[in-house]
Amino acid sequence: MKLINVLLVLSGFTLTANAQVRVSSVDVGPSYNVGRFLKSTFQGASGIGTEANVRMQLNSNWSLMFGLGYADLVLDQYDPINNWNWGFYITPYSGLVSSILRDTTYKATFEPNQHLYIVPVSAVFIAKLPSIEGIRFYAGAGGELQLYQRHLWIHEYWSKYYPTYNYTFSYDYNNDAGLKVGTMYALKALLQLEYPFSERLGAILQISVVDYLAAQNDFSYSNFPMKVLASSILGLRFYY
Repeated sequence: MKLINVLLVLSGFTLTANAQVRVSSVDVGPSYNVGRFLKSTFQGASGIGTEANVRMQLNSNWSLMFGLGYADLVLDQYDPINNWNWGFYITPYSGLVSSILRDTTYKATFEPNQHLYIVPVSAVFIAKLPSIEGIRFYAGAGGELQLYQRHLWIHEYWSKYYPTYNYTFSYDYNNDAGLKVGTMYALKALLQLEYPFSERLGAILQISVVDYLAAQNDFSYSNFPMKVLASSILGLRFYY
């Protein structure tokens, strides 16, 4: 959080000092996100999202970009119920299930589902790099604040066989563990490739890395599955 505040203060001084600051472009596009350096109980974290960025031109070589996005990552975790510490499911409910399944006319399968929903807000300083054959290159570094929710539910499929009627009654439902929520702060680095189609429209490819190293002693990180998030965005850039 302190990092975001510092960036906003610095940007405020920059905007005050430079009367020529203006909105130079707006980016919109889908993203693909992959978690790296996962905690030991996780086997995977990946999913799609979307991101929008507004870039403020500070001078011919530097700009300041503000971003807002959303990402939905599917989490693959070993033994998610016990690692979630879902007390209701572990003790009374599992006992009830075992009791029911002693009756061989009942059958059941259990499918765990776990998602991580992220809303990132970022402020990044962008440096213009040399262009190559009409493709413009930019590199940037800054900070990001992320609001997140982890959601676990078990999709249960049940059936009961009635031998007298030779009939099987089937039903399913979601057993919801609720949410784990928190706020993360991190460092962000990115590389952008830009190809202009016209004076008003272009295409961008952005590759970014978000490092949660600074947050690993924070309480919110105890419920967070990874140390690094890598993202790629392929979108449109509108020039102003």
